[in-house]
Amino acid sequence: MPNINWGIIGPGNIANAFAHSIKYCEKSNLISVFGRNEEKVNNFADKFNIKPYAKFEDFISSKEIDAVYIATPHNSHYFFSLEAIKNKKHILCEKPLTMNHLESMVLLNLAKEAKLFLMEAYMYRTHPQTFNILDNLKLLKETGKKITITSSFGFAAELPKEHRLRNPLLGGGAILDVGCYPLSMSKLIAGAIEDIPYADPISINAEGQIDETGVDLQSHAELIFSDDIEAQISCAINKNFTNDLRISAGAIEMVVSQPWHCGQFQEGESSIKIFNSSNLIEEISYKDNVGLFTREIDHASQCIQENKFESELISHADTQSNMLWLDQWRNKLDIDCPLNAI
Repeated sequence: MPNINWGIIGPGNIANAFAHSIKYCEKSNLISVFGRNEEKVNNFADKFNIKPYAKFEDFISSKEIDAVYIATPHNSHYFFSLEAIKNKKHILCEKPLTMNHLESMVLLNLAKEAKLFLMEAYMYRTHPQTFNILDNLKLLKETGKKITITSSFGFAAELPKEHRLRNPLLGGGAILDVGCYPLSMSKLIAGAIEDIPYADPISINAEGQIDETGVDLQSHAELIFSDDIEAQISCAINKNFTNDLRISAGAIEMVVSQPWHCGQFQEGESSIKIFNSSNLIEEISYKDNVGLFTREIDHASQCIQENKFESELISHADTQSNMLWLDQWRNKLDIDCPLNAI
């Protein structure tokens, strides 16, 4: 079966990581990139020896491109995904899929009707470390105690008011940018504990700090999944957090130091540590020898080759659930979200 030919929309930092990672893929080729800044897109294309496009119409209508990777600011995800569907292109779109759950609902339905693959790009979902987390949850379940999931993703950045992270019209704020990681991971873990693909909370409570621009600078939320499972999650764009994942039940605690980047900044080395009464009883290590996004890209390509419309690792229903709860989280802080694109 022929490899899937990919085109990138948006030649930014994360697109660089994608382009480096695809070199290790077995089912995927990178052939082109689109960007409105002609100098930037030409430099990107020269770096990776691919075809540059400065006109979107020429890029998206190209018969050579099978699938697109959307690596642009949040507010443009809906437009580029919609245009890709119109032009019969499969889609891997960076998280969050859209600005809100109404936009995501439209895209997911349209992609399914068009028989096109659409996946929200949570790289950690395809990484072996995440599978190791899920495979070892039985140790916590066996305690019979209440399970608490604690995770965070926060960084401190000095940014001008017009920067995308502080601009509500560009989908700014910590919740949309990085809060989606601990939210989606908590839902995944709670679901695995309950032997379902993901779980929806039954309630959410949140507090946070709002920027003068109207976006959230940081937030802390409590998710209640049941009497036996709850999560404490945090995110920030103005403060460094531990950015780890801890799952505890009674005396047992699982600690994952790099749940989101999976060892990217430790030369591909990551580990899961399991403690009993603060004593280390097991460490599950993993050494990555491919690019950060290699597995995600090849997973998407394999789904396309097999004529699937969605991934079993992050299904359409899971993505729609994530978008609904991101909206609920922001609503708890009375954030005035921009109007829908639809």
